[in-house]
Amino acid sequence: METQKREEKHLSIVVIGASGDLAVKKIFPALFSLYCRNLLPKNFHCYGFARTPMSNEAFRESLMRRLTCRYTPGEEECRKLMDAFLARCFYIEGNYDDHASFLKLKSILEENEPQEQQVIRLFYFSVPPFLFMPVANSLSDAGLTSNIPEKRSCRVVIEKPFGRDRKSSDELTAGL
Repeated sequence: METQKREEKHLSIVVIGASGDLAVKKIFPALFSLYCRNLLPKNFHCYGFARTPMSNEAFRESLMRRLTCRYTPGEEECRKLMDAFLARCFYIEGNYDDHASFLKLKSILEENEPQEQQVIRLFYFSVPPFLFMPVANSLSDAGLTSNIPEKRSCRVVIEKPFGRDRKSSDELTAGL
């Protein structure tokens, strides 16, 4: 029963800061590894959001150079998995404190998310800590992080030092 529910959900993974080293060298290869092992829902898309001007094709090319197939036998199978994964990856250029950029992101997400399925949005912050609050505020102001019971839930992942000390950590916690 749980497997059936999992397949009915759509996952939108948005990596904020997608043109940086952490995203290209670690985050997207890790997502590809999960894909190869069938650990992502059948219905998912990955989005890269960053300031660097780049097309979807250029973004996919930069990712492909870092993907490896540790969990699949054979070069042909690996290439098929890479092609299938990369076809689910999109790039959105935008500024981290620009409301219009996040409205563009929202529009693209809504365009690609199915109306008939529950949607989970996961926002992964792959940006320096000083950008956490501007990005969080921009996501909120654009209505990207609002949970709608039975329709959409949102999560934010922050994988960096959370503040410089107790005071700055408390400020980030309160702000988020």
